[in-house]
Amino acid sequence: MDIDSMKGMIEAGIERGELTDGTPVDALAGALIDVIYGEMLCWDMSGGAYSFEERTKEFCRLFLPAMIRPYINENK
Repeated sequence: MDIDSMKGMIEAGIERGELTDGTPVDALAGALIDVIYGEMLCWDMSGGAYSFEERTKEFCRLFLPAMIRPYINENK
Protein backbone atom coordinates (compact mmCIF):
# COMPACT_ATOMS: atom_id res chain seq x y z
CA MET A 1 0.00 0.00 0.00
CA ASP A 2 2.80 2.46 0.84
CA ILE A 3 4.63 1.89 -2.44
CA ASP A 4 1.38 2.20 -4.38
CA SER A 5 0.62 5.49 -2.60
CA MET A 6 4.09 6.82 -3.42
CA LYS A 7 3.71 5.70 -7.03
CA GLY A 8 0.38 7.51 -7.16
CA MET A 9 1.96 10.77 -6.00
CA ILE A 10 4.74 10.49 -8.56
CA GLU A 11 2.29 9.59 -11.34
CA ALA A 12 0.13 12.58 -10.38
CA GLY A 13 3.21 14.79 -10.80
CA ILE A 14 3.73 13.33 -14.28
CA GLU A 15 0.06 13.87 -15.18
CA ARG A 16 0.25 17.51 -14.04
CA GLY A 17 3.37 17.98 -16.15
CA GLU A 18 5.57 18.67 -13.13
CA LEU A 19 7.68 15.57 -13.79
CA THR A 20 8.89 14.26 -17.13
CA ASP A 21 7.31 11.28 -18.87
CA GLY A 22 10.58 9.37 -18.39
CA THR A 23 10.44 9.53 -14.60
CA PRO A 24 11.23 6.03 -13.27
CA VAL A 25 8.11 5.73 -11.12
CA ASP A 26 8.77 2.26 -9.70
CA ALA A 27 12.43 2.88 -8.86
CA LEU A 28 11.83 6.32 -7.37
CA ALA A 29 8.85 5.16 -5.31
CA GLY A 30 10.80 2.16 -4.02
CA ALA A 31 13.80 4.28 -3.06
CA LEU A 32 11.68 6.80 -1.19
CA ILE A 33 9.78 4.09 0.68
CA ASP A 34 13.11 2.43 1.57
CA VAL A 35 14.25 5.68 3.17
CA ILE A 36 11.00 6.14 5.09
CA TYR A 37 11.00 2.55 6.34
CA GLY A 38 14.66 2.85 7.35
CA GLU A 39 13.89 5.98 9.33
CA MET A 40 10.94 4.28 11.02
CA LEU A 41 13.13 1.30 11.92
CA CYS A 42 15.79 3.55 13.44
CA TRP A 43 13.14 5.47 15.38
CA ASP A 44 11.64 2.23 16.72
CA MET A 45 14.97 0.60 17.59
CA SER A 46 16.12 3.74 19.42
CA GLY A 47 13.01 3.80 21.57
CA GLY A 48 12.02 7.11 20.03
CA ALA A 49 15.37 8.82 20.65
CA TYR A 50 15.97 9.05 16.89
CA SER A 51 13.80 11.88 15.63
CA PHE A 52 11.80 10.55 12.69
CA GLU A 53 10.49 14.06 11.99
CA GLU A 54 13.89 15.76 12.03
CA ARG A 55 15.57 13.06 9.94
CA THR A 56 12.76 13.25 7.39
CA LYS A 57 13.13 17.02 7.16
CA GLU A 58 16.89 16.62 6.77
CA PHE A 59 16.45 14.03 4.01
CA CYS A 60 13.97 16.26 2.19
CA ARG A 61 16.29 19.26 2.46
CA LEU A 62 19.58 17.57 1.58
CA PHE A 63 18.89 14.53 -0.59
CA LEU A 64 15.40 14.58 -2.09
CA PRO A 65 16.18 17.51 -4.43
CA ALA A 66 19.08 15.58 -5.98
CA MET A 67 16.91 12.49 -6.44
CA ILE A 68 14.03 14.33 -8.10
CA ARG A 69 15.87 17.09 -10.02
CA PRO A 70 16.61 14.98 -13.13
CA TYR A 71 12.89 14.38 -13.61
CA ILE A 72 11.52 17.88 -13.05
CA ASN A 73 9.85 19.20 -16.16
CA GLU A 74 11.49 22.57 -16.73
CA ASN A 75 9.03 23.38 -19.56
CA LYS A 76 5.98 23.60 -17.30
